[in-house]
Amino acid sequence: MKRTAAQDGAAWITQCPIGSGTNHTYRFNVGEQTGTYWYHSHVTTQYCDGLRGPLVIYDDEDPLKQFYDLDDESTILSLSEWIYEPSPTAFQWAKEPQSMTVNGLGRTFFGDHILTRVDVVAGKRYRLRLINAGCLASFHFMIDRHPLTVIEMDGVAVKPHPVDSLWMHPGQRFSVVLNANQTTGTYWIRANLTWEGTYVNYDDSIATVHYLGSPDTRPTTSFKSGTRILKNEEGLTPWSKSEFSEQEADIKINLNITAWEDMYLVNGRPFETPKLPILLQIMRGADPNALLPQGSVIMLPKNKLIEISIPGGAPFGPHPMHLHGHSFEVVRGVNSTKYNYVNPPVRDVVSMGGAGDNVTIRFRTDNPGPWLLHCHIDFHFEGGLAIVFAEEPSDQRSLGEYPQEWKDLCTKWDHQKEGKRFSRLVWPGKEHSRFLYTPGTAPLDD
Repeated sequence: MKRTAAQDGAAWITQCPIGSGTNHTYRFNVGEQTGTYWYHSHVTTQYCDGLRGPLVIYDDEDPLKQFYDLDDESTILSLSEWIYEPSPTAFQWAKEPQSMTVNGLGRTFFGDHILTRVDVVAGKRYRLRLINAGCLASFHFMIDRHPLTVIEMDGVAVKPHPVDSLWMHPGQRFSVVLNANQTTGTYWIRANLTWEGTYVNYDDSIATVHYLGSPDTRPTTSFKSGTRILKNEEGLTPWSKSEFSEQEADIKINLNITAWEDMYLVNGRPFETPKLPILLQIMRGADPNALLPQGSVIMLPKNKLIEISIPGGAPFGPHPMHLHGHSFEVVRGVNSTKYNYVNPPVRDVVSMGGAGDNVTIRFRTDNPGPWLLHCHIDFHFEGGLAIVFAEEPSDQRSLGEYPQEWKDLCTKWDHQKEGKRFSRLVWPGKEHSRFLYTPGTAPLDD
């Protein structure tokens, strides 16, 4: 959200929530951005229960057009896990995913099932836009007998990179080219699911590729694992050179993630939602050094090169960390000790890996606003694994008047009588719990 932080949609960071029975329209200019994105609720774990969907920005002058023939709604594949119980209950009792879905369709334990089908014509090339819209699971994605070519990652075009399969963590997106050059027939689309680093063993055939003219039957194909497995972003080269090259960072920040009792801690503090959205605090002229929640807001001056290092090994990882308001360069990734300042991968969700890793990212503070950095395993975000970078508050106030509709969100929320407590946060084996959202918040207008 370039210079429009009020449209970012993160409850208690950039707005009050949209109350039950009310509505809100987001209005923003995408500028020069194109690529594969998605939208979802940022209130408790609502998106785990289905409040989410793809958001694709198409480019009429797409420089990647030479690599594919078809790219439309039929080639969007949104992957997620399915837990048979509502997310607050599933979280409380540490329920693991029982099924996978593609575009909302998948297998169940209760009989027959309908699976998503990708129809293809022999000889055509298809741009599949893959979205991990899950709130827990990572996926190892592949298609029987069809190598793939990666051409986009998290909204950023990359030089074509052939793979046999690839890993996707929650929140991450890839565009891959499927060349329909195999024998006419039907083929399985597969994804192995891992949850907190553990493989969940059930049928990995989650959707199908169906060649025109083939019988309307389920595939009988099997997958032969290749050697070209994309496990992380290393090796994916953006079309554009590094914006920062080997410049020395102006500000270096180390984020240490640990766990205590029923909370995650970032540099010793859990993120607990404030009573007043951080953006609203800024617009009211709060002391930048006193923004709440205390200890979870880091001030950043404008036009500085920021370098963030996140050591791996935190409990129940690996943790996919997502930054709002910016794409970033991954100058050191998972399973690497090398730093790449020349042509580093660019994305907005990166796995922090395991013990011994020290994932390092870079971005420039050219977009005023309070930007959330959080784990995209939504249960972990609910447990406090987040921090906010408040980017040049004085510039935020200088952007001018904010929409009345945005201001009205807090007034409507204040007047709402019910539904303000959402989910009880309880880790297995812990006796205590807490509510993340305090009923009511001060109206915008003094």
